[in-house]
Amino acid sequence: QNTDEEKKEVLRIFEEYVTKNYIKRFSKIKNPDFEILVEKKIGAYVMVKTHLKISEKEKVSINYLLSSQGSQWKIFDVLLAGSISEIATKKSEFKLFLENGNINPLIEALKKKNKGLLN
Repeated sequence: QNTDEEKKEVLRIFEEYVTKNYIKRFSKIKNPDFEILVEKKIGAYVMVKTHLKISEKEKVSINYLLSSQGSQWKIFDVLLAGSISEIATKKSEFKLFLENGNINPLIEALKKKNKGLLN
């Protein structure tokens, strides 16, 4: 059984991990420009299809799956290249650290990843 403190710590460290990953990905792009192509309702979610313009000749398809939380919409998943789920990728990546239900190995792995991400 994981304590509330452990759960808060893994959330804080995971938020840092996600933030640093996006900083690393976007920091090389000089003038990022998102072009919204279409918004589409899918069940309880809304998918927003976009292109990220990296240069005059290069675009990357990034789709966002949004969920409604009260009066706010929040990103639930990011689909890179239009179909590669960030949630599925991270779930697969971290599954080995959670085999016995203890989140401490995941906390330690995320701390280690966070130290090297922006160096």
